[in-house]
Amino acid sequence: MISKLKHLSSTVLLMVALTISCPIYASDTLPYILNYYPASDYEVLKSYSAKKKTYEPSSKKTNSELINKLRIKAASVGADAVILVSKRVKKVLNPTQSYNKRSSTPFSEYSVIYEADLIRYDKKAFKLSSTATPYNEEGLKQIKTISNTTRIETKFVFMPPTVHKLHRPEVTTNEVSIKEGVYGIALSTPYKEVNNILGDPSVELKISDEELILGYGRNHWFHFKNNELVMIQTDSAPLSFTLLNEIPLLDFYDDKNWSINGLLERNDSLEKVQQALGSDVKLNKNNQVIINQNNTDLTLHFDYSRDDETNKKHYFLTGFTLKSINYKYSGLSVSANRKTQFETISELYSRLQTSNVIDTKALESLMGEPIGRIFKSANSFLTLYNSNLYVHTKHESIKAISFIEEAFVLQEKLQPTVHPWFLGPYIQNGILDEMRKSFPNDAFDLDNEVSIDTESYKMSLYFEEIKGENRLYEAQLVIY
Repeated sequence: MISKLKHLSSTVLLMVALTISCPIYASDTLPYILNYYPASDYEVLKSYSAKKKTYEPSSKKTNSELINKLRIKAASVGADAVILVSKRVKKVLNPTQSYNKRSSTPFSEYSVIYEADLIRYDKKAFKLSSTATPYNEEGLKQIKTISNTTRIETKFVFMPPTVHKLHRPEVTTNEVSIKEGVYGIALSTPYKEVNNILGDPSVELKISDEELILGYGRNHWFHFKNNELVMIQTDSAPLSFTLLNEIPLLDFYDDKNWSINGLLERNDSLEKVQQALGSDVKLNKNNQVIINQNNTDLTLHFDYSRDDETNKKHYFLTGFTLKSINYKYSGLSVSANRKTQFETISELYSRLQTSNVIDTKALESLMGEPIGRIFKSANSFLTLYNSNLYVHTKHESIKAISFIEEAFVLQEKLQPTVHPWFLGPYIQNGILDEMRKSFPNDAFDLDNEVSIDTESYKMSLYFEEIKGENRLYEAQLVIY
């Protein structure tokens, strides 16, 4: 018995010793891989290489193992972050071959090496630049381009973020006024400064080369023209309900706890507004109160409820718009690439009949520049290509492609689109009875919805009755 206890004691001591000599780190506490170089000063504590021999040099598993080694090493030397500097892949000359079980062809073994700088920075002053590092957090080579929305002369260009988490700082004030602006952000503030203060937006919309809209949650819309803030509004979203419902709610912005001049809040009565601003304040025909000072309009928007007994209207404050009086909306241009974009997706749909492999990067290059994005998370977003088409991407893979009736509320002011959307044989406003000949035998037909389910994808077609005929108005292609 005593000998067993001694053996157990020595085993425990050995385990403790091993634990002390080999520290264990939780993966979520390890230093991050930076996708962008720091804009502030930093110190390279150590340059370090992680190596691995493998038969799968390009696999995610190989990359993940090597990156994890680098992060563990960074933690051990007290680094704050890791910059992947280079990746080398060499074929190993090994006389001992491994063979494919299905053939006599030998596998080739490779040596994969990631070189990295393990860095330390001042956490109080730390900021990221717009210059991408050579390799991102997944070990994939990055294109040397600006990957945040920014100004190039007067034109806006934007791409999705490559960060672990969307950055959204706490907003420290809820006050709105002509003098101070919205939440401390005055009109004419440059785009980059607004972006730094509020963090990553929920939505980016490119109205024209000179005009951009940033959305935070579903209820705050910041308009920029020639790189300067020209309007903020809460009462009117530029997107249709279909897309608006795709935007994740943000507590501060969607709670609408703003305060006008520190006196008025949402749902305050018109009488209270008149007491605060003066009894001469009157509603215009659009149920608005407009205050003009210093070339700036502050518009207060009202709605009303009706008393059932007296039929009297009771007006209450619902939202605000702060804008420069010189601002004029550019007008949303119809995408010149619409037809090509629909043809590209139709070709992809045709290929899905025989293969479920989609080259995301190739598809993006064929689709051309998007006109908007909705960020559901740092690695999941909807890319809007025209007023009827958007693509859902997650972890760099295409998850779904959606055709909708209309993306923009603003689009109602435009002329009807020249090209209705189409997906192979399925055309916007097409008649269900005429399309049935294109459906496979196992299609699930419910009159107002037709579902086509295969091993590679699921197609859903949605119809509505117009003048006695079921017509196609929406479609979604989900990729498995």
